[in-house]
Amino acid sequence: MITRRAYIDATGDRTANEGAIWLDGRVGMSNAEASIRASFARADSIEILTSGAVRERSLQIFDRAFAITYALEAIAVIIGLTGVSFAAGSTALARRGEFGMLRHIGCDAARLSACWRARGFS
Repeated sequence: MITRRAYIDATGDRTANEGAIWLDGRVGMSNAEASIRASFARADSIEILTSGAVRERSLQIFDRAFAITYALEAIAVIIGLTGVSFAAGSTALARRGEFGMLRHIGCDAARLSACWRARGFS
C-alpha cells in the first residue's frame, strides 16, 4: 500500500484515479463510505463499489460482449438448417421425376415402393 503522494513521487503518474480499501471488520461498509465521502469536497463524484458489485458489473459487461456471439450462433444454425432443407428438397425433386418416369413406363405401386426402399428411403 502506498499514499498518493508517494506514488506520484515514485512514478510521476498523476492520472491514477482508483483505489482499493479493505475493511478489517471493526468499521461497517456504510460508516466507511460516509467517512471517505466526508473527506472529499465533491463527494458525489466518487463511485464506491463493494467487491460483489464490481463482480456483478463485470459479469454484465461480459454477457453484453458475448451477446453478439449468441446472435451469430443463431444465424449459423438458421443458415445450416436452410441448407439442409434445400438439399433434401432438391433430392426429393430429383427422385420425384425419376419415380414419375418409372410410373410412366408401367411400374405398379408395389414395385415403386420396393424401388423406394431399395434406395434407402422408407
